[in-house]
Amino acid sequence: MRIISGNAVDLSLRSGKEEGMVANKNEVSVLNAGTAAVMLHSPLGYDLMKPFSQEIVLLKTRLVGWNHVRGFEKLLSKMEEGDRVILKREPKNEYDKYAIRVQRSDGRKLGYIPRRDNKVIANLMDAGKNIYAIYTEMLDPYEEFDYVRLTVMMED
Repeated sequence: MRIISGNAVDLSLRSGKEEGMVANKNEVSVLNAGTAAVMLHSPLGYDLMKPFSQEIVLLKTRLVGWNHVRGFEKLLSKMEEGDRVILKREPKNEYDKYAIRVQRSDGRKLGYIPRRDNKVIANLMDAGKNIYAIYTEMLDPYEEFDYVRLTVMMED
């Protein structure tokens, strides 16, 4: 939190990124130095707690199952390194009860998180945590079979 001009306060500093949330400093109070939250004082007479959040890297992994996705290369060609991808639980998957589907923001399937990496992530997702992945790297497909790399993140 920082004062940006006069009586305006920026509440959005999070992991070095600015999110653009600004409030009047008369409407904000910091709970205490050890609490990562602020109170937004509403003119209607009630207070809302706005927690600060941070992005936590859970693991770096690869995309599997992409070879079963029709038109995968075309789907991937429309993406850029750094793009956020959606992780979706498939608890009724017949091959893996901890299956986590990886899809683009338009819902098109790209593949899965590897079985060896998915149990803890699946449990966090089932507990309601906000988990997503970043498409971080594409290696040479002629040298690496599983050539798409992902970084799995949790916003907490």
